[in-house]
Amino acid sequence: MYLVILAFVAAVSISVLSPLVFAVNGLLACALFCVLCCSIFPRLRAVTSAVLGMVYAQLFAGDSLENWLSEDLQGRQMWVEGYVISLPKERARNTRFDFEVVRSQFGYKARKVSLSSFHHAAPVLPLPGEKWRFVVKLDKPHGTFNPRLFDFEAWQFSRQISAVGYIRDSIENKRLMASGWNQYHHQLRYKIRSAVTSILPDDRVRGLVVALLIGESSQIDRSTWDILSNTGTNHLLIISGLHVGLVAALIYFCLKLLSSVIPSFNRFLTLFSLAPIFFYCLMAGMGLPVQRALIMIALGMFVLQLKRNVPVFLVLLYALCVVVLLNPYSSLAAGYWLSFGAVASLIFAFSGRGYKLHKLKDKVLKSVQTQWVIFVGMAPLLIFWLHQFSLVGFIVNLIAIPFIAIFIVPILLFALFCLFVMPWAAPFTLSLAHFLLHYFMRFLDYFSELDWVYHQGVTSLLALAIALLGSMILMLPRGMIPRWLGLILFLPLILPQTSGLEEGDVRVKVLDVGQGLSVIIETQNHIVVYDAGPQWGSDVDAGERIVYPVLKTMGHRLIHTLIISHSDLDHAGGLKGLRRKATVLQYFTGEPETNGGLHCDKSRQWHLDGVEFSFLNGPKDDSLKGNDKSCVLLVTAGKYGEHGAYRIMLPGDIEAQMEERLAKHYLPAVNLLVAPHHGSLSSSTPGFLNRLHPEIIVISAGFHNKFRHPSSRVTERYRLREMNVLNTATHGAISILYQGGKVKVDTARQSNPRLWR
Repeated sequence: MYLVILAFVAAVSISVLSPLVFAVNGLLACALFCVLCCSIFPRLRAVTSAVLGMVYAQLFAGDSLENWLSEDLQGRQMWVEGYVISLPKERARNTRFDFEVVRSQFGYKARKVSLSSFHHAAPVLPLPGEKWRFVVKLDKPHGTFNPRLFDFEAWQFSRQISAVGYIRDSIENKRLMASGWNQYHHQLRYKIRSAVTSILPDDRVRGLVVALLIGESSQIDRSTWDILSNTGTNHLLIISGLHVGLVAALIYFCLKLLSSVIPSFNRFLTLFSLAPIFFYCLMAGMGLPVQRALIMIALGMFVLQLKRNVPVFLVLLYALCVVVLLNPYSSLAAGYWLSFGAVASLIFAFSGRGYKLHKLKDKVLKSVQTQWVIFVGMAPLLIFWLHQFSLVGFIVNLIAIPFIAIFIVPILLFALFCLFVMPWAAPFTLSLAHFLLHYFMRFLDYFSELDWVYHQGVTSLLALAIALLGSMILMLPRGMIPRWLGLILFLPLILPQTSGLEEGDVRVKVLDVGQGLSVIIETQNHIVVYDAGPQWGSDVDAGERIVYPVLKTMGHRLIHTLIISHSDLDHAGGLKGLRRKATVLQYFTGEPETNGGLHCDKSRQWHLDGVEFSFLNGPKDDSLKGNDKSCVLLVTAGKYGEHGAYRIMLPGDIEAQMEERLAKHYLPAVNLLVAPHHGSLSSSTPGFLNRLHPEIIVISAGFHNKFRHPSSRVTERYRLREMNVLNTATHGAISILYQGGKVKVDTARQSNPRLWR
C-alpha cells in the first residue's frame, strides 16, 4: 500500500509540470487499461497506480483549461454577472476577490475569476455570497516570471483561476442579490475581520490577530513577514496545522468529558468532534496546511473509533493522497512540501519509540527533541525552496510554540466565542491577545536583528536528496549510524557556490519586472546592478520583491556597483527596497540631485574580473531633461582574451536627442543592446541603431502595458536590421552568457515550459 500511494502521488507531482494535455478519450482508455492490469496482475499495482496518477493530473488540467478565457475576449470590456465566492482582501487602493461568472455579455462562464475593484469603481464593497453585475476587463492570468521566484501564473492555475481582471467604473455596477446562506463561512470570516479591525488599533499586531483568527495573512506587512522569516516562526502566526491540532485536541477533550457523563454519546464521539473541527478549518480558509491537518485528524479519529492499529506514516500517506486528489497542482507550492515534510520528520524521528512523560523534566526534554527534529528535518527543504534558513529558529520556537499554544490560541478561541455570544466581552479578550502579541513581537524583533539567517543560492535536486538523507541519519537513534556522516551529507547543499565564470566572462540577466527595468551583470566574483525596477505601492517594489530575491538565488547579498539610470519610478522605484536588503559598495545615478549617489560620466570607469565598465555620458548637463539624463553604461567583456571583445550597452530611457549626441562622438558597435526606453517610438532612431548594429536587442516591458511598449515601428526597425529581438513581457527573465568567446541566450519561459504558459 505504501508503494502504491507513493507511486500515485509522485506521478501526479511530475505530471503537473507537463506543458501538454492529451486527448480525453485516450486518457480514459488508458485509465481503464490500468484498472484491468491491477485486477489481473496485482504485482503491477505500483506501476498502474503511477499511470493512473498521470492520467488524473492530465484530466484535471484539461478540465481547468476548459474555463480559460479565450483569446478574442482578452482585454475586451464586457458585463458579467455572478457571485462573490471568497473573502475580499482589502488593500490601500483596491479590493481583490474571487468571482464566479454565471452570465456574461459574450457568453463566457467560469467557476472562478479574480477581480480587482478600485475603490471608486463599485458603489459599495462586494461581500461574500452576494450576486453582482460588473463591467470588467479580463485577461488570462499573467505575471512576471523569474526562475526560482514566486510563480504568479502557477499559483493562479493551482487555484483554478480562469481569468484575472478589474472592475471598470460604470453605472451598470450593481448588487443583484444579498448573500443569504451562500458562502456563509466567508460571511462569518468577513464579520470577524471587521470586528477585529474596529476594535484593535491599526498596527502590525492587528494583522497577526486577523491571521490567527481566520487565516488571512494579507494584513501582515512586509517588515513583519521578514521578522517571522528571520526567526523561523512563519508557521506560528497564521493558522496552520499546529493550530488545527490544538483546536482538535481541545474539542475532543471537551466531548470526551461529556461522553463520560452520557456513555451512549461515546459511539458518536468522532462524528461530533469532526463537525466543529471542520467548521474551524472552513473559518481558517482551508489552506494547504489546514487541509493536511484536517485529513490526518479525521483519519486518526476514525482509526480510534474502529479500534484499528494503523501506522501513523500510512495515515500521512492517505492525507497526501487526498490532498493531491483534491488539487493535483497543490504540489507546485512550497507549502505543500514544507507542511508534509515537517510531519514526516516527526513521524520518522518518534514513531515506534516508547516515551515516559510523567515528569516535567521528561516533557521539557521531549519538547526540545521535537524542535530539534523540526530544525534538522526542515533545513534542507527551506534552503532548497526559500534559499534561506533561520539559525535561531530552534531557540525561538522552544519559547514561541508553548506561548502561542498555551496563551494566544485559547484567548483567541474565547474571543471568537465572545464575538458571537457575548459581544460586550470581545474587546477585552481581543485587547488582551493584542497586548501579549505586542510583547511577543518585541521578543521576535530582538532575535531578528541578530540576522542569524543562513542564505544559499539555487541548489540541485541531487544536493537536496543527499541533505535529506543526512537529516534522516541525524534523527536516527544514537548508535545506529555515526552522526558525523549526516553532517557531511549536508555539505553539497551548503557549500559556497561559484558563478562558473572565468576571468573576462560575463552573465547579463534582464529581469522580468513588468513595465520597468532591472539588469544584473555578473562577473567571476562581483555583481553590478543597473536599475532596480518599478514601485507598485507605498510599501511594495521590485527591488525587494524581485531583484534582491534573484540575487539570493545567485548566492549574492553584496552589490559591488548599483546604477540607477534616472529618477523615473519604473527604474528607481525599487531603490529603497533593494538598498534596505542588500549591501552596496558604490552607487551611481543620472540624477544625483534626486536619487543621491555619484553622477555617472565618462570619468567613472572600473574593471571587475577582466570586464570593463564605463559610462558614455558627458559631464553633468542641465540642458538635458528627464529621460535623456539616463546613465549610458558600456560593458566590455573578453577585451584582453583571445576571442576579442563582447560589448553590451544599457542606455536607460534615453531618447532621440541623447542618441544623436552619442552618435556624434565615438560610439563602438555593440553585440547586445537593452532597448532604450522600453522600445518607445521616441528612441531607437535609425542612425543610432546603424552605429551600434547589435546582434541582440532585449526589451524590458510589461505585458499589455498601457504605454503600448514596444512600438510596432521600432520593432520593425529591429527586424529590418536582422536583430534578434527578445522581450521580457513574452519571454520572462532573459539571461545572456558570454563565456570563452561563445554566447548563450536563455529565456525563462522557454526553459520552463508549462501548461499555463
